[in-house]
Amino acid sequence: MKQHRRKRFFAGLMTAAIAVTAPVSVLTSLTASATIFVEESSFDRKIIPWIPFQASPARQNVDLKDGAAHITILHPEGKTKSQSDLQFRLNNLNFRKGHQYTISFKVKANRAGLELASHICNFDDSERYFVLDGSAGEMHAGPDMGGSWGFVLKLTTEYQEITAKFIPTKDIFYSEWRFQYGYDTNGFGGNAKQGDEIWFDDMSIVDAADGDDADGWRPDHGYISRQHCSGCPEIAVNQLGYFQNLEKHATLSDNAGDSGLDYWLDMDHRPDNAKLELTGAYDYEIVSENDSVVHTGRTEKVFYDRDSGDNVCRIDFTEFRTPGTYCIRIKDTTWKSPYFKISANPYQTDSSDLMTDALNLFRFCRADSELEHNPREKDGYIQPEWDPSLTAEFDGADIKGCEKIDVYGGWFTGDTADKDMIQAGSTVWTLQNMFERAVTNSTGGQDFTDGDAALSGTDRKNGIPDILEACRYELDFMTKMKVQPTETEWGEYAGLYHHMLLGVGLTPYDAYNYYERTAPPADADYTKAAYKVQPPTLAATLNYAACAAQGARLWAEYDKNYAAALYKSAKDAYQAYLDHAYKPEDPAAENNNGRSLYAPFTIPTTDLDVSDEAYWAASELFITATDRKDADADTYYQALSEYKDAFTFQKRVYGGDSAVEDGSFTMYTSTNTAAAGSMSLLLHDSLLDYRYQDKLFDSLRDTADYYVSEEDKQGYGTPYQYDGSGIFPDDKLRGVVGYEFNSNGRVLSNLTAMAYAYDLTGDAKYLNGMVRGMDYLLGNNPLLFSYITGCGAHSVKRPDHRYYDNIWANREPIGNGTIVSGPNACAGFYDRYAQLYGMTIDAEDSYSQRCYLDSALSWSTNQVMLSNNAMLAWIVSFIQDESVLPTMHGDINGDGTINNEDADALLKFLQNRGSVKVPSCADINADACVNAVDLTLLKRYLLEK
Repeated sequence: MKQHRRKRFFAGLMTAAIAVTAPVSVLTSLTASATIFVEESSFDRKIIPWIPFQASPARQNVDLKDGAAHITILHPEGKTKSQSDLQFRLNNLNFRKGHQYTISFKVKANRAGLELASHICNFDDSERYFVLDGSAGEMHAGPDMGGSWGFVLKLTTEYQEITAKFIPTKDIFYSEWRFQYGYDTNGFGGNAKQGDEIWFDDMSIVDAADGDDADGWRPDHGYISRQHCSGCPEIAVNQLGYFQNLEKHATLSDNAGDSGLDYWLDMDHRPDNAKLELTGAYDYEIVSENDSVVHTGRTEKVFYDRDSGDNVCRIDFTEFRTPGTYCIRIKDTTWKSPYFKISANPYQTDSSDLMTDALNLFRFCRADSELEHNPREKDGYIQPEWDPSLTAEFDGADIKGCEKIDVYGGWFTGDTADKDMIQAGSTVWTLQNMFERAVTNSTGGQDFTDGDAALSGTDRKNGIPDILEACRYELDFMTKMKVQPTETEWGEYAGLYHHMLLGVGLTPYDAYNYYERTAPPADADYTKAAYKVQPPTLAATLNYAACAAQGARLWAEYDKNYAAALYKSAKDAYQAYLDHAYKPEDPAAENNNGRSLYAPFTIPTTDLDVSDEAYWAASELFITATDRKDADADTYYQALSEYKDAFTFQKRVYGGDSAVEDGSFTMYTSTNTAAAGSMSLLLHDSLLDYRYQDKLFDSLRDTADYYVSEEDKQGYGTPYQYDGSGIFPDDKLRGVVGYEFNSNGRVLSNLTAMAYAYDLTGDAKYLNGMVRGMDYLLGNNPLLFSYITGCGAHSVKRPDHRYYDNIWANREPIGNGTIVSGPNACAGFYDRYAQLYGMTIDAEDSYSQRCYLDSALSWSTNQVMLSNNAMLAWIVSFIQDESVLPTMHGDINGDGTINNEDADALLKFLQNRGSVKVPSCADINADACVNAVDLTLLKRYLLEK
């Protein structure tokens, strides 16, 4: 995002802009053959790639001051009581044997005599290659490079500059340059005190070798732009590919919104196409792999796209349908796109399937998994009241009363070892709804039959759909969160459900260390791990009631006893909500109420209105009660009918981070769940009288049209929008207008509205709207970046999630099909890594779609959430089901196209059964029977086409 002006919003916030500049003193001294090894250490605008590290209870604050990296020591002593408990370091350094490196830095302190150690070491600090010798005021070869140990440097209140030559005697990979200054009790130096300050400046490593012969620093700290794509292409496309007979969109961009280019690229090697000047419209060509022009067309006229900061020309090449691998280029220019595929089903290949990949994450996130990175958890200790603090040394004995509950099982629902009932509710409902919708439409739920690949590895063949078994695993855990009357602290609220479990000691990194994640120690003792069981909330209770009621009707066919148990527990939970519900009069007081039933401290703005969750739960209970012929169905129907927005879909909802007065540009979030109730009612609309049916139908179409129309306005076809100045109202932390946390989740939610509209109307614009939104997620965006792991050459490499922690530390490949939370305009306000990186919000120069970092350290932009993966699987499943006609079936005569000749051929077969051979692709609806229904579907497709 572009940053020309900076503003400090509150004390301690690092407000540098996204930029990289090598120290002038170093640049001016380089010869033409030298290579800048570390491209930024002058700290004019940001701190990254340098990263602070602390081992609790040691604490420090890092910001920019006086043109330097400024560190203030808040608590000098950590868990190891050594100098390494407080650090400032640079990762991912490679050194080549025999190369000569010039290493230099400047440092000072506010107190003369403050001791500083420094060295270059391997990843776990078991080998030291180059060390600071403070006694001699120099750096020299360390004990693992044929030299000796170093000594601390005593700092002064004026800058001391150290410059040294380093010639490695072997290749070194993934090493680190560390500065250490914690209070040391082991005799190796380190005398830090609370209030000490250190300034670092002009830190650099220069390789005397030139160009390709220099192989050193490999920055991997999250900055993403199109220059990371091979060839720095100018046209953004869906990197996974396009459906043969659905709409296809791409975007030509001038990349004007990327202010990072001037800093992150060496100006001498910056691509000529880094930024363009676009005018008017352009002729484009689609080119095959052998460089043959196979299709031509013309772009739309250039226009300014506010969300990206780019000037763009949209490209619609829907009419080109020939399968193959292609790129798009602008005629008579060098401007082009990455290569992409057009196929019958680009989401499925011989080696992978996006829906299967998305669902596999649930297998990996099972808390009882024997996988090495998922230790078995211990007991959960019940909190007597809300407490925002979380200590790494938490012990169950610290909790008043020491009550325990069984917390075994369930999914790790977010980026930590926590198990969140709100996330669980959204996730379970989405997966169950995916199955329920499938079994009520023409596919009959065949994608989710027992023993198929939908949740590979999670289940044996037992006649029960794998997707339901996966949901049962989480539902069974959710039942354990019920408050029992015997609980000392919360027994008076028996029947409600605890809000979530906070995992302590289950993460392989320090709970206070927000800046870096490392591999778990070999001797990690997980037997000391525990959970803090948060108090009960009305929201958690209603989430359980809704999911259990929904599950009860789905399980009736497979396990009647389990279905009956779910239904009873759902009714009990809803009744408990009625028994304990109250409406807070003072939101501020409620957010500080230790006995609140509205989850203070857990979300940016406490969800003080749970009427939407109550509507959702009542809707699920009404449907299931009717199905079971329970007289209470009328009671639930009356309850849901009294909701202020009953039988509607809201285009915008309140909750989350948005400060936009009209609400967030989406119909569903985890804190505003009314749309889930309305979607379930749509699947069972025959239970409603006609006026409520019509209200649901009209509202859904209106909402879906709203999102489709937004795609038509957006430069990159995004069904989500930025609609604000991009700054906090009155400089207070009340929310931000711009892309919110989990903007990708908002996109998926809005695609779900289009899906239901397509089910309702059969109008192809909704199905095409869905694939257009997927195009954005898969690469047709200003970053030319796929937000789904393994989907495209330029895709997520460092997701933030419990499952990926060990993988990140060891730099191993990650699995496919995991979506991250995406661009977030307010990342720089509560994401410490984004702050260190320099992300801020500026009223004029903030571009929401550029507020993204592909780093496991940026929880606010790269977080993995199970609810998002559930929605991703839902959307992919829907598109694959509904695109089966134009992409997989219908080409009866096998000429590569679907037209009236195919309809004539199918009609001839039906008129002459037995005498005319018909291919399997004539079974349009995949019901193992070719009949008049298939002919009707084929004709409908041709009419829409």
